[in-house]
Amino acid sequence: MRLIDEAEAERLYGLMGPGHEISGGSAANTIAGIAALGVPAGFIGKVRDDQLGAVFAHDIRAAGVEYATDAAADGASTARCLILVTPDGQRTMNTFLGASQGLNPSDLDAAQIARAEVIYLEGYLWDPPAAKEAFMAAIQIAHRQANKVALTLSDSFCVARYRDEFLELVPNHIDILFANEAEIKALTGTDDFDAAVAWARDACDIVAITRSEKGRSSSRATKRTSFWPSRACMWSTPPAPATCSPPASSPGWPRACRLRRAGAWASSARRRSSAIWVPAPRPT
Repeated sequence: MRLIDEAEAERLYGLMGPGHEISGGSAANTIAGIAALGVPAGFIGKVRDDQLGAVFAHDIRAAGVEYATDAAADGASTARCLILVTPDGQRTMNTFLGASQGLNPSDLDAAQIARAEVIYLEGYLWDPPAAKEAFMAAIQIAHRQANKVALTLSDSFCVARYRDEFLELVPNHIDILFANEAEIKALTGTDDFDAAVAWARDACDIVAITRSEKGRSSSRATKRTSFWPSRACMWSTPPAPATCSPPASSPGWPRACRLRRAGAWASSARRRSSAIWVPAPRPT
């Protein structure tokens, strides 16, 4: 993936042929996926009052997610990722962060955050100072209610830029940590995966680490579980007894299940789905 500015986003889009357009984004996809599992979920994120912003707001609400953040009236346009896919399945992702980086503390809905058993923070937004302030304010609101805070490290380059800050943030403010193998190694400064997991396990209540074709490793302070059957997607669950809500098509699954069972179900679900969020077609 490469980050691009608005001018480059417009240039590339002008050169592209017909394509598929779908609302998304790392944190938005995660929340839409949680909503698809029947769990009440909300999203706080910034778009511009333009066409892409209106489409995003419609789609995430249509997915069953509570979304009430005001669109920006000026500044950068709505964020987008232009993805080019070769015939053999290789992809090039060109991301313009746009209005999403304009998130600030005034965009927070304190009541919404306080109602959430878990809030999920996207590491990509650690770059803008105002968004960083919003993150810390949301963390304080959540912890005042004794609720959990989850963080995804997002990208190895993001970790490299803010390693010292993340090393302070994670053990002191984060309860649930998501990362891939490269990100957790970058954060801990070691090439030893087991040592990296041990650090993270001491720092957080729950750690979920994806390892591409090697599967996933999920840990609590006293226990580590690995899942090998598939390329795993990210998932979240509060401390035991964990809450995991399967789709309505899986009525035999209980709502309360332990970390191991939740992880096995998530790996299995990932094999059966290439995308976590496909909004329903609009009526014609």
